[in-house]
Amino acid sequence: MLSLSQTIEAGGAFLWERPLGLLALLLPLLLFLLSRRKRRPPVLATGTLALWKEIGTASRNAARRRAGTPLATWLAIAALASATLALAGPRFLGELSPRYWTVVVDRSPSTSLALGGETRLEDSLARLAARLGERLGPLDRVRWVSPGLALEETGGASPPPGWLAPGGAPGGFASEPRWDLYDDEGTYWVTDHAPETAPRKAGVIASGGPAVPGAISSHGRDLLLWDGSEVSRVVDALAPRALVLRTGEGVEAEPLRAFLGVFARERGLVLLAEPRDEPPAQTPALTVEVGLDSGALVPLVAGRGRWRWSGRVLAAGVEAREGDAVLWSALDAGVELPLLASAPGRLSLAWHGIGEPEGDPVAFALDWSRWLEDALLPAPGVVPLAERGAAGEGFESDPTSPGSFADPEAAASSSSPGRWDSRLALLAALLALAAVAARQIVLDTRETGR
Repeated sequence: MLSLSQTIEAGGAFLWERPLGLLALLLPLLLFLLSRRKRRPPVLATGTLALWKEIGTASRNAARRRAGTPLATWLAIAALASATLALAGPRFLGELSPRYWTVVVDRSPSTSLALGGETRLEDSLARLAARLGERLGPLDRVRWVSPGLALEETGGASPPPGWLAPGGAPGGFASEPRWDLYDDEGTYWVTDHAPETAPRKAGVIASGGPAVPGAISSHGRDLLLWDGSEVSRVVDALAPRALVLRTGEGVEAEPLRAFLGVFARERGLVLLAEPRDEPPAQTPALTVEVGLDSGALVPLVAGRGRWRWSGRVLAAGVEAREGDAVLWSALDAGVELPLLASAPGRLSLAWHGIGEPEGDPVAFALDWSRWLEDALLPAPGVVPLAERGAAGEGFESDPTSPGSFADPEAAASSSSPGRWDSRLALLAALLALAAVAARQIVLDTRETGR
């Protein structure tokens, strides 16, 4: 389909949805040329009166042919032309209803593996651009969704520049999307392997790919490498990585600082405590933000299972971004407050003042270690062993077309985009019948005149 800019350059609000169909205009042209082709005069033996009469009839027919193309032929040419225009799909922009498509992008570690000269994700996005580009209308919009990233919107089949490589998360890794939440019309799932549950309405674009050996884990500066069958350890292969603690002005977080120190030592990280406005000296493996937002504070005792933590927290809680894992706490008034938001490379806390944890210290350590581990970025080039396996063959499938519109009122009031197709098809059928009728009248006239 022509793009919107091409349509405007072509002279306004008209376009062809299937422009290749215009090639069929060669058929009516061919019919016209055939109708104008000169025929050899008939060769007849003379000598009888009947033969001279036949020659007279042939001469009259030749004279009629020289007089012009018969009406029946013109009607047949018009029928073919109308059918061709219907096939090409004429559209007026005022009749097109804008549709919204959704693209859900999998940024789990396996999509970063090499496939040929690019990554699996790059291959999948190239497949998507080719497939979705054929289905996009000039007014259609595309919503881009991925865990941990803000919702973006474009008018084309490629993601916004820089959207897949957010700052602070090398490689932009995230958990695999919850596919079942996006099994809708007009939705593409972009990944590298077949989801466990096949979609009912959504389409799937998957790059596939063989197993890729490489680094599967790190501890401090050491790497674990998988060669396809065995795992080996490489000592001092990495530069030191940091766990950064950033606190707002006046924030009391000594108990948390002590716990982070233990966590960092066990994982070979360097704990850096930095002011909120000072950038880290090196790329952090994890940044823990405590009390960076300002606002009214309220006292709160929060916890999970067998431990409790008392302190002062922001009355509005912590700001959770798209795709964050959030820990909620119910206040006395029954209002739920987000206290912790976790995303790859970042852990944000609503606390401004934190006392000593109460209750079971083992349960406390297990819960917080899990949250920190989940947010900890892998070392550069590290992809877990479970993610390095083969992704099978690449494949593509289309979803059902979207049923939602950018402007429902405009969609309801606009005429059907397919009405010109049906009108031209009906006209072609009527012209074809008229051509048959005109031809029959000519034949009947000739029979009567004999």
